Amino acid sequence: MVGERRWHLSQEIIAKDEAADEIEMSLELSGFQEISRWILSWGAQVEVLEPVELREAVKSALAEAGKIYE
Repeated sequence: MVGERRWHLSQEIIAKDEAADEIEMSLELSGFQEISRWILSWGAQVEVLEPVELREAVKSALAEAGKIYE
């Protein structure tokens, strides 16, 4: 689904594991605010690999959300 759509002019998509429907997407962005929300909307179906700052921001947001369900 993600790989079938053009989300950003800079996007590059590499198929990692077609059987598992796994891709890697890279984007060149000026900030993390909008992309963070988009990433979080995919829940457990996405993993941020880099940059570390974005990965940590997503990790922190998910940890905060998880506290609601404890």
